[in-house]
Amino acid sequence: MAASQDDDESAIVDEAIRLCVVTDDLLRIVKERAVGLLHPWDDSLGADAPEKVMEDIIETNNFISLMRDFAENHTVPFSEAPWLQEKVSYGHYSWVQTVSKFDVEIQNDENLTSSQLFVKVAPRNILVQSRVTQKIYLEGSLFQKCEAAETTCVIDGSKIKLCIKKAIISWWDRLIVSEPKLKANN
Repeated sequence: MAASQDDDESAIVDEAIRLCVVTDDLLRIVKERAVGLLHPWDDSLGADAPEKVMEDIIETNNFISLMRDFAENHTVPFSEAPWLQEKVSYGHYSWVQTVSKFDVEIQNDENLTSSQLFVKVAPRNILVQSRVTQKIYLEGSLFQKCEAAETTCVIDGSKIKLCIKKAIISWWDRLIVSEPKLKANN
């Protein structure tokens, strides 16, 4: 139970870090606009433009500070983090992601041990296969590149669990290229 809570907290921290990166980009844009590097403000802001820009910068800086504090302390319960994606299932396997990693769960219907299982994760491909029957549990080209060397694989009773780090912090709209794209509500 504690491992699951740690995973949940890790997912929250990953999302908070992603939000900090996005917010840092927004802050940069606001600052660039403030000094007229992107394009001049339109006339609708009038003479108060510099003060409005400074208010935006201060508000954005405060938000970043709050998100960084959240990322460091991650005190919000997992159940109160609605932005995290739910598990996606495809028959004999399912997966869930954060912005920095994804976890795959495969049905171990042959009750394979680690020596009976062949797992090969390359930066762009994945293969999970039985050494006993040659049954392929999961195979394909990954949607984006992963850090293959940092993959962990654990057999937990009737489940084969893989944790794979993404090469780039981002959301994937599918795990395997041949899968259908995820819909916004997944």
